[in-house]
Amino acid sequence: MPAVMPAFSQTSKKIYSRVTDEEGKAIIAATVFVKEQDIVSDTDGNFNLSVPLSTMLVISFIGYNTAEIVVKNKTVFNVMLG
Repeated sequence: MPAVMPAFSQTSKKIYSRVTDEEGKAIIAATVFVKEQDIVSDTDGNFNLSVPLSTMLVISFIGYNTAEIVVKNKTVFNVMLG
């Protein structure tokens, strides 16, 4: 009998991102909101998580404009908040 892959792996992907300011400096503890998941960036501005392919990420930090990104087929995002 062939192996069956879990549905999660077929419709989701692990993504990686770094959040920086306009000068390229890491934004520590930027909020990353995905429906039913809230995480924050680490001390280097990095975060990673598994999300469905059609997910919209909402990334914010006090004093900066909010960024909205649709995941689609990408796995690596460099997010600059201005």
